Amino acid sequence: MQSKLTRACTAAVLAVLISCDKDKDNVAPAPVGVDKVVRFEIFATKDYTTHYYADYDAKVSLWIVRTDKATMKEIVVLDTTFTRPLKAFPLEADKLVISKKITGVADQNEWIGVGSGTRMGAEAYSSYESFPADVREKRVEVKL
Repeated sequence: MQSKLTRACTAAVLAVLISCDKDKDNVAPAPVGVDKVVRFEIFATKDYTTHYYADYDAKVSLWIVRTDKATMKEIVVLDTTFTRPLKAFPLEADKLVISKKITGVADQNEWIGVGSGTRMGAEAYSSYESFPADVREKRVEVKL
């Protein structure tokens, strides 16, 4: 008797478990990505066209990195460096603008990091900052 009862209970439990299929309609939707723009504004903070700076060059580096929050895997979106005579860089009124569009950014799943660096002779500066989640366009001033 006990074995029939055990088999009946086991069969009932198995029937319930088999009928409990996950509801495929309750799957969380994939995060929606948005497009973001980084706008690098490069300019000299003073007039370097005098004879004193004639032989000086300036090196500018720009980079953008996407980092997956779960895996910490980085994807380089932009990594560029260029050198030109210091006197060739414009003042702020005529700044050099380099814009980069980053498509499909899912803020809940990834971070965007933006950096820049300059080198003039023995002086070097760099900065790195995160792209705020609620912002669609980030302006980065690169001053020489």
